Amino acid sequence: MDLSKYEAIDWDDEEEEPDEQTNNLLHCLRHGVDERVVDEVLSEEPVEIRLPLETAEAAFVGPDRAWNQMWTLLFDTSYKRGDWLRPVTGWWGQASRDQRVGASQAAQVEGTTMSDEHQRSERERRELARQHAGEVVEGSGRAVAPRRLDQMISLRLEPELAVALRELANRRGVTVSELLREGAICLLEADRASTAPSFTWTVVSVPGLPNPPQRQPA
Repeated sequence: MDLSKYEAIDWDDEEEEPDEQTNNLLHCLRHGVDERVVDEVLSEEPVEIRLPLETAEAAFVGPDRAWNQMWTLLFDTSYKRGDWLRPVTGWWGQASRDQRVGASQAAQVEGTTMSDEHQRSERERRELARQHAGEVVEGSGRAVAPRRLDQMISLRLEPELAVALRELANRRGVTVSELLREGAICLLEADRASTAPSFTWTVVSVPGLPNPPQRQPA
């Protein structure tokens, strides 16, 4: 899979589809795979691997940014847009890439036609992949160029709020997305400021202590 063809990560709306069996975000969160894990694995040193069962278009193994945890993540091209990458499932705690994938990384992952396993629903393929977690075709690793992708998060707005936001965005010469990102940053900064520890000192006089000697002018 060529990561350069993708522009964003596709996550389902938590409100629109609250069932974690079909919602890829809720499913991945339950297994510890959040937006940060996906970003760090794809932007550090991802290695594309091949699994014995074709349960997704592509599988990548790689470390988090701190290099203290290895992750295996499975992806499909999103059915919503062809330039969105959709996480299917993932797991952590795999053996090192040298042991499971092949240190030489010489073998190329060959393109295959869509198999019966791949044609299953995302839910069935996800369950099948987790049943065979840890199984990797030996020597199938192929290093790919790291890439950071935006994270797509759906947002429900009342019509009046959506119109007001668009009017404000037009007045400021920005997009609604840029306006919402600015608002989110301001909200996070305000929250950090309100939760940051603060210290105060009160200076009091203590009876009975001698006053310091006064310096005489020269």
